Amino acid sequence: MPAPLLETKLFIPRTSTHVILRPDLVDRLEQGLSGKFTLISAPAGFGKTTLLSQWLADHERGAAWISLDEGDNDPRRFLAYLVAALNRAGVLIDENLFNSLIAPEALEPAAIATTIINKILASTADIILVLDDYHVITSKVVHQLVSFLLQNMPHALHLLIATRADPALPIAKLRASGAMTELRAEDLRFQDELAEAYLNESHGLSLPAEDSKKLLRRTEGWIAGLHLAALALKQVEQPHDLIDDFSGSHAYIAEYLTDEVFSGLSAQVQKFLLSTCLLDRFCAALCDAVMETDQSQEILLSLKETNSFLVSLDAENYWFRYHQLFSDMLRKRFQTESGLALETIYERASFWFE
Repeated sequence: MPAPLLETKLFIPRTSTHVILRPDLVDRLEQGLSGKFTLISAPAGFGKTTLLSQWLADHERGAAWISLDEGDNDPRRFLAYLVAALNRAGVLIDENLFNSLIAPEALEPAAIATTIINKILASTADIILVLDDYHVITSKVVHQLVSFLLQNMPHALHLLIATRADPALPIAKLRASGAMTELRAEDLRFQDELAEAYLNESHGLSLPAEDSKKLLRRTEGWIAGLHLAALALKQVEQPHDLIDDFSGSHAYIAEYLTDEVFSGLSAQVQKFLLSTCLLDRFCAALCDAVMETDQSQEILLSLKETNSFLVSLDAENYWFRYHQLFSDMLRKRFQTESGLALETIYERASFWFE
């Protein structure tokens, strides 16, 4: 083995006590088992892992689960966890066979995947293979291995990927062939009744319907935002005042978005976000004018592909805006970190609109 394996990466995570059942989404996951692949792609904090943990807790099919991290970009380490997860689900790949798979200096993804597929076919187990946090994977070899597995999927196996960014896999082909089920942020976000039940039943609050709707509008159905708002509400004597003023500059929200989203972006993208966050809506040409650059289109497409709290306003992906709380957080950082003056941004944007 490349290194000792952390066994907890192979366990289905425990669900929180603050969980609302999502029977509509569970039904879609069940229906997706008739195909070969399910993709759950949404920004941080949209409940991807919680939904899967809830669904698989008592599922009749065996689940081979891997919680991925950046270390799994080592193809041998990824393979070690894959084999260990399959072994736990009933597909036995002994140590000698594993060592023969990783022995060549240059790993052969197709040959490795072929051996694994044949082992699955030889077993009697029906398996759901879950690769959680797949957005951390950048290894070309790992992508090739997973792609070959997808293209030659045995009926006994269903692959499910949860990620913050669409993976480098043949998604368009799978979508066109009808072999794929997709859940996105729009599917995961809470609506009125669900948000009210989450705040009042799961968190034990007693908010009137109007206050729940205010928080829902502010968070745009973002589950982590509602959770952090609920935690903050438990610490104040006048919940109504906090709800009226709740924004992305609140300490809980700002810390989460900074740690989980902003800090993981490159310096170039961070500068782009801070320079464009004052715009209520924007397109690549407007961003180019504000920043005096020609790279905005590339950055916007990257932000969209990585689900970085960018909201598309049309089917052509021409106009965009930021998620309301994300925009609040960026505007607070702008005051101390932006390299452009507020007046400069507004002046350049005004000339562009004119």
